Amino acid sequence: AVASAGVPEAGAAVLSRAGAGAVLILAAETALLLVLSPELALAVERSRKATPCELLDVPLEQTYARLQASEAWREHEDDLTSARPTETWRELCVRYVVYPARIDGQVAEVVFAVPVDGRRQGVRAGLVWAGGHEEQDDDSGPRRVHTPA
Repeated sequence: AVASAGVPEAGAAVLSRAGAGAVLILAAETALLLVLSPELALAVERSRKATPCELLDVPLEQTYARLQASEAWREHEDDLTSARPTETWRELCVRYVVYPARIDGQVAEVVFAVPVDGRRQGVRAGLVWAGGHEEQDDDSGPRRVHTPA
């Protein structure tokens, strides 16, 4: 832009007088800029996917099928105390499914996070321990309170 300041001709006139080498360099620079630009990748992804995942209507059966085919399910399946979830809800592109569990004799809940679009990360799981707050019972450092989450 600084180099073109003060040139008395329009850009098209200057470009028409440029040699083939200059035009090829301009084309290569433009291609490199497009390849390195994150906006191009986002535009391509948006054009391939007409409906955002937040708006997809995904049946619960499909969520359960993806959940039960996941590594997270196999890891916690033996700990679950019921075949039916106690709660399900959805936030944007993830459906959460909660199952009661018993782990090492303690009552807990396993919360599975199941992506609804199928292309994002895999199913994740987290444990929520029952029983309220437990205070730290040693002198290992600053006083901490452990919450169920």
